[in-house]
Amino acid sequence: MRTAILSLRILLTSQISIRLPPLMPSASPQATFPRWRCGKSLRQSEMCKSKRNSRTAHLQEISQASMIKAGNNPKGANTMSEITYTKQADYLIPDLTLPTEPELPLGRYALMHRDYLEQNKRVAYLNLLTSGGLNAHLHQTEQTALQRLELLTKQLCREQGVTEELKEKAPMQWVQAMNAIRSQAEEVILEELIYS
Repeated sequence: MRTAILSLRILLTSQISIRLPPLMPSASPQATFPRWRCGKSLRQSEMCKSKRNSRTAHLQEISQASMIKAGNNPKGANTMSEITYTKQADYLIPDLTLPTEPELPLGRYALMHRDYLEQNKRVAYLNLLTSGGLNAHLHQTEQTALQRLELLTKQLCREQGVTEELKEKAPMQWVQAMNAIRSQAEEVILEELIYS
């Protein structure tokens, strides 16, 4: 144990010189600049930084603006002249409101058509909604469907011979025939008006 401590002391006190290889002399002063994160010299790194700052300054000006003017839409949709923003926490939220629409009574066919548009024809649905014409379109569809249903029912009754006389003689048969005719007419309406 004692010998180990002595040999350790000898090693520590002795002068051990470690020789490092000399640095290679550089040809130009630019080569001695340390490399930075972008893999370029300090001068090139500073140039990258200034370019990045000029790009981000432009974006910051845009984000700090409270109003942005919308350009003309080539597709002919209604465009807003100004969009205002409200700051909530760290976010700018646009103050968008839908145009007011008159309250119209919507029936079964109108609601079915609205669901179809919302699920299958999303662009048409959003165009109608944002232009303020969705309720008017749905009401018109409902009225057209009801008129067409009445017309088709009368036509099919004439073709199949379902008359008032049948209603008096055999009411159950008349009800069955009328239910079949009504479902046929409704099927045509759903295919032509509601789900198209």
